[in-house]
Amino acid sequence: MIFDVEDSGYWVVRADKNTLHKSFIHGSFVAIKHFDSFNIFGDIKKYNGPIEKFVNGDSESSIRSKAVQVDTFINRINPGDMAITVGDGKISFGVFEGPSFFSNEPIYYDGEIDNENIIEGFFLRRKVKWGPTIDRYTVSKNLIKALFAHQAVFSLDSYWKDICQRIFPVFKHKDNIFITLAIGSEKPIDAIDIASLINYLIDVEMIAKSVELTADNRRESSTKLRADFNSPGFLFAEQILDNANTYYAIIGYAMLFGNKHLGMDGIITKNSREKIVEFIIDRFKHHDIAHHLSKPDAKKPVDENDLTVFKDSKINKSKDDN
Repeated sequence: MIFDVEDSGYWVVRADKNTLHKSFIHGSFVAIKHFDSFNIFGDIKKYNGPIEKFVNGDSESSIRSKAVQVDTFINRINPGDMAITVGDGKISFGVFEGPSFFSNEPIYYDGEIDNENIIEGFFLRRKVKWGPTIDRYTVSKNLIKALFAHQAVFSLDSYWKDICQRIFPVFKHKDNIFITLAIGSEKPIDAIDIASLINYLIDVEMIAKSVELTADNRRESSTKLRADFNSPGFLFAEQILDNANTYYAIIGYAMLFGNKHLGMDGIITKNSREKIVEFIIDRFKHHDIAHHLSKPDAKKPVDENDLTVFKDSKINKSKDDN
């Protein structure tokens, strides 16, 4: 599955200094406390007055800030947008389902049903279908910094690329293709492994653009590689594939993970394409990519099964084709 992502619709919702992370995950929802004074349970449409009237704060600026967050939670977040919540060194990603609503159903710390661990309030809620959960230290420094914002509800649209590169093995945005490989090994990565991967990706780009694999043409490649060699570390590749046959590029990327991992089983069907596909396979073998990926234990950044929640989400423009 190749995700064709949007650059908007990424929302953080957290509560009670991030202590409700497990409660949110176990209960498949998110909630905020800012609107607890307005406690009509059920249909959110019953409320149409000024939000500030029911928001408590230490100052006018605090009340305005909380009112904006409530308005965002109710009106700006849309079903299908990406939900992000944090807590205890973890970050979880999911998809908002349906509109916001009021509920007085009990919330339990850590998601465990225990009458002694009931959390008061947090009546304003939204349903979420959760996907992958990752260690917070494995995201970019810029994203970590953004997650330390003080609000309970805020947008991470400015960090859409950091988010998508961390969880999707391959995704598309406009004419750009992004590939992420997670490095499992703690040993130093040999330069030859990196060089082989770069050369293979350049070959895939040239083939997709129907450009001859000459030294001059290869120097014009758009392929960029960025590395984060923490443990675990990541290799991030980016290519510009304007005016390219992305079918062949997808074949090349799928081979990095094995066809089944990107939903490519059975895609090689037409005789007119077989020679070019065989050429891509030849370049994969020529650069000995299977060997060079196995040495640093390169793999997908998250379990592919955790990504199925995004298939029909608003952030995935290619949902109708997958």
